[in-house]
Amino acid sequence: HIPVSPTASSRTVQLLDESLHDYVKLHYDGILGRVNRALPYKKAVAGVEISTELISAADSLPSAVAFFPESGARILTISEHAGSDPTEIGMIWRPDSPVGNSASDLVHIWPLFSLYSSDRRALDDSPLLVQLIECTGCNPESLVVGTILSALIECYFVLIEQFGYQAEFNAQNLLVGLDKDLSFRSIVIRDLSRMEKDYPLRRSKGLSCEFQSHPYKVLEDDSDVYRIRHSFGFDFKLCVYVIDPLIRLLADRFAVAPEKIEEQLQEAIRPHLKQLPDDYFPADGKWYAHEKILLDKQRPYAAYEEPRFR
Repeated sequence: HIPVSPTASSRTVQLLDESLHDYVKLHYDGILGRVNRALPYKKAVAGVEISTELISAADSLPSAVAFFPESGARILTISEHAGSDPTEIGMIWRPDSPVGNSASDLVHIWPLFSLYSSDRRALDDSPLLVQLIECTGCNPESLVVGTILSALIECYFVLIEQFGYQAEFNAQNLLVGLDKDLSFRSIVIRDLSRMEKDYPLRRSKGLSCEFQSHPYKVLEDDSDVYRIRHSFGFDFKLCVYVIDPLIRLLADRFAVAPEKIEEQLQEAIRPHLKQLPDDYFPADGKWYAHEKILLDKQRPYAAYEEPRFR
């Protein structure tokens, strides 16, 4: 028996053994959040496959991009009786050290959501990002827009442009890496199995589409949701779910006009959008997200007008 500590990711725990501090992502046969969190073979192996490719290309990644690799998966298969579908109970092993060109400099690694969240044990404390700015004397706009969000945008698009991977970013699977002086060094990604494999893009780059995890997290252009998923990943997950809270914090705490930040981000994003196929996003000009409902059976998309950053 090894004691573990919970983490910000719902099924991931960190080992507290004297000599081992790696992470283990666990199977949970039920709803956590809004979706079922079972971990069968195809889901468990997906992150290992993506890790293998990213590790082989790690030297070519920007210095502001790092990731926690998923080094292995194990699956327990239980057959109830002859003729029934077996039950697969999986786990994923994740080393405690990230990979990346700046990874050796990282002393502090914080979930991105901790930058703007409140501390329920100290409700009078300022958000962590405000404390960081006050402690280091950084210019708020320069740190958030010019450094953190700039690295985040570069991270998102390098995965698409170099590997044909569309990350489904959320605020607990994105982290910020700081050095000993509390200077930002990199965006750190975890939970690689959540990335979607865009087969048309990968074929156009001459990359393999042979994945043991197929069809899990595979995007094909013969699917009705192919372009909708692109919008979901970019317009909703990246822009609304991750970027917008940081914009609001800058506006509320440091009186930086949101319109000014949006213009800067649009300018940073525009060259990347030009690298994508002309029909990458939905032709109707709308952006897509899920409403706040359980997503255990169907995943209907809601359409919204006027994407903010494209």
